[in-house]
Amino acid sequence: YENIKFSRSPEDSILRVRFEKEEQYNIVLNPGPNINRLKESLLFFPPVRGQISSRFNPDEEHLGIDITAAENEPILAALDGTVILSSWTSEAGYVIQVMHKNNLITVYKHNSVLLHEIGEQVSAGEAIAIIGNTGEMTSGPHLHFEIWYEGKALNPEDLITF
Repeated sequence: YENIKFSRSPEDSILRVRFEKEEQYNIVLNPGPNINRLKESLLFFPPVRGQISSRFNPDEEHLGIDITAAENEPILAALDGTVILSSWTSEAGYVIQVMHKNNLITVYKHNSVLLHEIGEQVSAGEAIAIIGNTGEMTSGPHLHFEIWYEGKALNPEDLITF
């Protein structure tokens, strides 16, 4: 076995470059078998209690769920983590994102007030924002909530009971 030498052929190198280039901007929406491991290892806290007005639908590029709730309702962190975005965008209004262990990110959009800054630690169930109606993509007070795992959008209803 010591005399065996592996080397890449020119064809192999070309194929690798082409594959990596094609996959560079590909967002995979199918979480695969890892979602079961997440459900078993993490206990998610519902970010807000209310009615789901729009469900996860990747075919229509709706990569989260919309939950209506009363005005001034606090938005709660789904898990312990670190705030990685606390900002305003014209489309989503006031947005806060939290990075959690296991390469998970939760996203909370359309808030009226953000209660934490980038770099702050938050605990599951802690208020991080106040429900709102900010941004262009809204028609009333609600939370647009997303969960991302290793760069893949997950259906929050698969992990949390609302």
